[in-house]
Amino acid sequence: MIYVDISTRCPQRDKMTQFAIDVIGSFFTSRFKRDVWIDIEVKHLDKGYYGFCVGDRDDVSIELQRKDDDGEMLSTKLIATNLAHELVHAKQYIKGQIDGLMRYRMNTNSTWEDHTDTSYLDQPWEQEAYALEEQLVERFWND
Repeated sequence: MIYVDISTRCPQRDKMTQFAIDVIGSFFTSRFKRDVWIDIEVKHLDKGYYGFCVGDRDDVSIELQRKDDDGEMLSTKLIATNLAHELVHAKQYIKGQIDGLMRYRMNTNSTWEDHTDTSYLDQPWEQEAYALEEQLVERFWND
C-alpha cells in the first residue's frame, strides 16, 4: 500500500493529497505487498529551488517551494505541477530506477549508469520528470 501524507499547511490540502494519490497510483498497475510512505512538505526552500525529492524503495520525502524568489506565494496549480515533477522522482525511487548517487537504471534488471558528469537537464530522471509533469497536471488536477 502507498501512503501519502502532506505534513504541513498546504493550499487546497485535500485536493493536493488526492492529486498526489492519483498521480503516484497511475505509475503502478498492481498493489504493493509492502508499505511505501511518501511524506510531502510545502515550505520555504532556497532561492531557485521549486522542489526536492529523496528516498528509497520504501520511504520518499518531497519538499515543495511555497513562494517564488520574490517572496510571493506560488499558485496552487504551480505547486501541483512541481508536485507532479517530484512524484515522478518518487516513482523512480520506489521502482529502484534512481538511488540518489547520480545513478540511473531503466528497471531493476538493468545495470546502473553513472550520471555524475551529466548536466542537470540531460539527466534521464529529470528528462522523464519534465516530460510528464504537465501531462499529469492535465490528467489529474481538476480546476
